[in-house]
Amino acid sequence: MLPNIYEELTLNGFCKINDVSAFVHLEKYNFTWIKNQSETYYFDTILDSTLIKTLSLTHKLIGEKYFQSVGNYIITTNSIWNGIDEDTLHWHNDLLFGSNIAVLFYFNTLTKLTGGELGVRNKTTQEEIVIYPTQYDIVILNQDLIWEHKVNQLKTEISRIVAHFDFYIPLLCNTRILDYLSINNYSRQFEKLSRLY
Repeated sequence: MLPNIYEELTLNGFCKINDVSAFVHLEKYNFTWIKNQSETYYFDTILDSTLIKTLSLTHKLIGEKYFQSVGNYIITTNSIWNGIDEDTLHWHNDLLFGSNIAVLFYFNTLTKLTGGELGVRNKTTQEEIVIYPTQYDIVILNQDLIWEHKVNQLKTEISRIVAHFDFYIPLLCNTRILDYLSINNYSRQFEKLSRLY
């Protein structure tokens, strides 16, 4: 039985589901990891046509399985990595990239001993929830501006493989993305002008 995804996204900023069946396309793929030289412990994979298709099939499956009931949704970006991008060690929100829902697929179990856990917090109350994903967990993040998230450092050199799928779902967004982007663009333009004078 699925939790009430939309209620949990509104109240907690995230929803966690363990769903082996959603990994069906990705589990068959044999990843080749390449060390990203600009990061301490982060590996990219080669995005060949097979992997691009596999990510697209999974993205479509997620939309149909979890978001079809809310009506319109837009599939945006996806990616997969192993390790931690150092920018994600700080509290942040990804709404500015155009998606209000992020879906994270965890291929490995993370614990207090391994590190690499996910933090979610309400910016208003500063209340933080720590999530230790287990293998086949799917963490759905609310990217509305009230919520932020970050990853904590790994304590051991283990695989931390995460696939990431973004969606824009108009009915689940309190902040209209176009308004947000235009406000931010206006702020950046104002900063540029103020530097000139």
